[in-house]
Amino acid sequence: MALSCHKAYHAQIPLSHAELRQARDLVEELDFDAVATPFEYAAPVARKQVLALFDRHLRGQPLAGPIPIEELT
Repeated sequence: MALSCHKAYHAQIPLSHAELRQARDLVEELDFDAVATPFEYAAPVARKQVLALFDRHLRGQPLAGPIPIEELT
């Protein structure tokens, strides 16, 4: 399983740093251990993994492609 964040996955358009910071600020206030996606009913993804995804993109050039969950724990 992998996570990604993007404007348009198929067009490979990543979020900007400003959009990532805004999304990170919102997610940081939430408490969850699963997310719903259009591809799966619910994926066992915790808040800390989503925050790790945002942090990874904020450290460098944001990408639209998936990052394995194992790299975000």
